[in-house]
Amino acid sequence: MSRKALRWIIFGALLVLVAGIAVTNTISNARFEARLARADVTAFSEFADRADAYNLFISMEVPARLRLVQALGNWESAKAPGALLGLSRDPNRTVREALRVALTQQAQKPGADFTTVMEVTDAPSRAILIEALVEARESGRRIAESAFLSPGSRMNASAALIRFGETSLAFLTSMLGHSDHSIALDAADTLARIGSRGSDPAIGQALWRLFLQTPERLQQDKLIPILAAFGSVEAANIFEETVSDQTAPPRLRAAAAAGLYRIGRLEVLKEFLDDPDPGVRAAAAGH
Repeated sequence: MSRKALRWIIFGALLVLVAGIAVTNTISNARFEARLARADVTAFSEFADRADAYNLFISMEVPARLRLVQALGNWESAKAPGALLGLSRDPNRTVREALRVALTQQAQKPGADFTTVMEVTDAPSRAILIEALVEARESGRRIAESAFLSPGSRMNASAALIRFGETSLAFLTSMLGHSDHSIALDAADTLARIGSRGSDPAIGQALWRLFLQTPERLQQDKLIPILAAFGSVEAANIFEETVSDQTAPPRLRAAAAAGLYRIGRLEVLKEFLDDPDPGVRAAAAGH
């Protein structure tokens, strides 16, 4: 037999082998999908652990994907939130909405474990996760509060707490006195992003204590606008020193002026009504 003929035989055998593997995989996946369709919890667990779970999922027709998402939403397992979030790249809007609903169901379950999924960083997963937590209301807020204590999940926890708004203020205020300074500073930053409709003495006092415990000047400067936003009376001297410092950044001076206006130190602000910086002038006038 010639070498050329042998090569063709080997090539043909390889083609048959590849085709056989493909057929076997197709049959195997079809059987697995049938188990998923029957809400086989063992199949759910296997699906959650599969590296190719998303590829298998996206190969299904939309009705089948919707049924699986709904079933995973009802699944009583710590693996469920992660399995659902792993499907968040689905291009179908209806499926993504079903994923949000299913995640909300999971967040509302007693003892829901979102520890790992709170660390996701891709945009589709973050969007669905945060919406689900907000929809879960009290349960979702508790999950976000717990996740805030972990560095890996704090970014998503903060984003969720911002969405919860004023209902997050008590928790975040308590975090201002945390022994971990990074948690306290991130709590202050989250409070600033929520904002305040007026002076809040309790938050203002807690922020002032954090300011005193913050030795780095750069971090102190970041806290000044937050102190101003919540009307920290204790920070009056810092506000006055900052707005009077012509070498300080204009935005920082304006924030200090706004803080003085908020706590009623209008006499001090009179000399800044004609300040060279328009931002400082506006803040001194209460605008």
